[in-house]
Amino acid sequence: MPLPLLWNVSDQLPYLFAVQLFAGTAWSAYELAVMLLFFEALDREARLGLLALYNLGNAICMLGGSLIGAWILRNATADGAAYAVGCAVSSLARLATLPLLRRVPQLDVRRPPIPTRQVAVRPSIASIQPPLVA
Repeated sequence: MPLPLLWNVSDQLPYLFAVQLFAGTAWSAYELAVMLLFFEALDREARLGLLALYNLGNAICMLGGSLIGAWILRNATADGAAYAVGCAVSSLARLATLPLLRRVPQLDVRRPPIPTRQVAVRPSIASIQPPLVA
């Protein structure tokens, strides 16, 4: 949520590079988590249709956000404050989605542990425990 606000802190190139690196890492972790959640929570039969609907909704929201951002940039002054306003609006819009998290059901993902056997103990890498294959 606060990621867009980080772009307003400084205009130094090393700082912006670090923010971009952090943003890429955060977005890739988010995308991986969403994809794993879909595969964990959705039934195999309904998965394809629901993923298609999710991607359609995501694309529509990206289009809407882009249009709102373009409107902010078009109607702003030429002093560069429009980017700060766009980043603030983006963070506030993301903050407004937090109440929707209450609607996400809690999943019980406890599984039995994978049986393993101890093969070796090494001080540098701890123990080696390959899974037992039936």
